[in-house]
Amino acid sequence: MLTVDFPPEWQGRNSQLILRPHDFYLDGAVRVLVDPTHRDYLSDSPLFISLESHGHEDIPKFALKFAFRGDFLSSLEFENAVYNLLKPLQGTVIPRSLGLFMCEKQDDSIGCLALEYWGSTLSQPFYTLPLHLNSP
Repeated sequence: MLTVDFPPEWQGRNSQLILRPHDFYLDGAVRVLVDPTHRDYLSDSPLFISLESHGHEDIPKFALKFAFRGDFLSSLEFENAVYNLLKPLQGTVIPRSLGLFMCEKQDDSIGCLALEYWGSTLSQPFYTLPLHLNSP
């Protein structure tokens, strides 16, 4: 089970979501507190970063990719399938994935792909980076 606590000052979102693993068994429970400085919280497909987490000590910080509408779930399911295929690379070349979690709210499905947080996003497309930065 994944429990996500949202900042109380965020209007329009539940203060807490409890999601269940979609396609695997998670031994135990993970609780994540979302960083309140994230400004895209009213989006239907936001990315949240955790301030703190409990229950999975080898991953101290999470990136949580949400689909707050059912029609966005297919892209999260596809990304989860790709992470599953790339499992041998997780933790070394790509972030570790805790998997896809789901819950039902107000006649719609909510999905969350929980990933190990590896830092901020690139400020420009990868292919435009200087060669010494985008090659091994």
